[in-house]
Amino acid sequence: MIGQLRSKLLIVLFSILWSSCQTTANKFEKSEVLPNSNEKKVVFEAEAIYKNSLLSLEASLDKLLHTTDKSLMPEAFESCLLSFHSVGFLMEYYDQEWYDLLNGAPIVKEDNSTPGAHLIMPHGFQVIAEYLKEDSIDLNQIKLEAQYIEQQVMYFANFISNVAIDEQSVINALSIQLIRMETLTITDFSNLGEPLSKKVFNAQVQNIHEYLNHCIDDSLAAALPILLEQYDDKIDLINFLQPYKRIIIPLTSPFKGVSPVDHEAVNLYDPNFLEASYYSNYGIHTENQVQKIELGRKLFNDPLLSHNNSFSCATCHQKEKAFTDGLELSVSGIAGIHLKRNTPTLIHSAYQSKYMYDGRAGSLEEQMLHVFNNPKEFKSDVSAIVDRLNKDSAYSDLFASNYADMLPNSINLHSITDALATYVRSLTAHQTTFDKYMRGETQTISLSALNGFNVFMGKAKCGTCHFAPTFSGLMPPFYQSSELENIGVPELDTNGNWKVASDFGRYDFYPNKSFEFFFKTPTLRNIALTAPYMHNGVFRDLEEVMEFYNNGGGVGHHLNYTNQSLPSDSLGLSEVEIKDIIEFMKALTDSSYVSY
Repeated sequence: MIGQLRSKLLIVLFSILWSSCQTTANKFEKSEVLPNSNEKKVVFEAEAIYKNSLLSLEASLDKLLHTTDKSLMPEAFESCLLSFHSVGFLMEYYDQEWYDLLNGAPIVKEDNSTPGAHLIMPHGFQVIAEYLKEDSIDLNQIKLEAQYIEQQVMYFANFISNVAIDEQSVINALSIQLIRMETLTITDFSNLGEPLSKKVFNAQVQNIHEYLNHCIDDSLAAALPILLEQYDDKIDLINFLQPYKRIIIPLTSPFKGVSPVDHEAVNLYDPNFLEASYYSNYGIHTENQVQKIELGRKLFNDPLLSHNNSFSCATCHQKEKAFTDGLELSVSGIAGIHLKRNTPTLIHSAYQSKYMYDGRAGSLEEQMLHVFNNPKEFKSDVSAIVDRLNKDSAYSDLFASNYADMLPNSINLHSITDALATYVRSLTAHQTTFDKYMRGETQTISLSALNGFNVFMGKAKCGTCHFAPTFSGLMPPFYQSSELENIGVPELDTNGNWKVASDFGRYDFYPNKSFEFFFKTPTLRNIALTAPYMHNGVFRDLEEVMEFYNNGGGVGHHLNYTNQSLPSDSLGLSEVEIKDIIEFMKALTDSSYVSY
């Protein structure tokens, strides 16, 4: 009863907050220039709040650095972390790389900003959190990390001292914070543990309260206090997020420059929330995208792209199976030979920064080049394909109408891959039961599926790798990079027993031990239609997948994966909770693409 009442109160609260935020957003639409008196007030108060937060963070860091009693270290760290979250949202807005240096995941990452194979070692609060989980706390390790954090905070303080913190910047930064809260904080992405994660969430809520109350609209003060209560593990996340999500995007554009996020989208589950063309390396935009999609569809289903005209993209990517083929391993262009990996779904594949299971391709167009060039797949001679297409009058007319400006010939490798990629980007799954429910378009969804979402985002921690709203590795709140994970996926020996896999994943492309057995985190949309599962098709159904996760992945099943990123301890999920998660995943099914 208390939980139901609380959910209803949250709905009322966020309805009020939604109306207030719309008023605020409309104010900016009507006038780009704020009245001088109000602008000065906003800048003064925002800077005052920021400076106080920064002083609090510096004091907490100093206390952490001078703590010599190991038993007091967790308390000192908690104070420091909560102080950081009162100013961290501005760091993330002005420079997300800076934010990641202070609060990024405690794993080795690739540096994509410079050519060559460079690694970024983990730093920041999450690294200290991992140190504190060890049986024997090493004060020297913690203090070295705290010194690094202190240095980065000083750099940021110096940088932002020359930046005007105006009302628009505060709104933009809070918009990003709200996305982070809904997709990451509430799932305990930082793996801080339930009590501390709740405190972080509340610190972020208090931060929003303080800035909005003092800098934006005093009328919000009456609506926000209920948020300041600590949420507990019994809260209904569905009812919590349904009204909550509506304030994310309408706070006005949270992003600077080119962004994958459509600033006019209403919420995370709006079909236009993410812009598919953002993830294209060289998409050619024409007035008639529908015609280009039709050209791509025709190519997709045509075997003339393969070297012997024997199979097409659709041979392996069958629309009735959500553009998979139902096989453990993909068929190859050589009779009797299979590839070493499963055929992935193309649904929602538009929303990625990395393609192929090992992430070797940076766009759909580049991924198609790998297929063309692979001797076990299309084994295509591009010049021969171009010649075949030129001899077909229907193709000649279609390419000419879409790529007429590509002299001397509109049919070339560039236009072929662009047309195919444009078609694939049209294969989305936004009309699922779950999406419609979250958009308020239907109330027809099972209680089991709703409970499953709560467990998925909470106890089961699925949402810490399969991020909303794509439920893939596309990382919020900026949605610019796709994550890879090592969950210890096994393969079967000759007797049908599990063993460590022979496929090294990302390592084969990027030969660093840190990336052994890492594979791209796929979308869970339409997962009910894409069995068997994993990159090697080792699991026959979702029940087997959930058993594997629930018991700690490969390491939890006594396989020797030295760098598994999935926690190896049991999730402790009950049979009912597993059933509910599976029902939620089934609610992510959208079959509307079958008519494509």
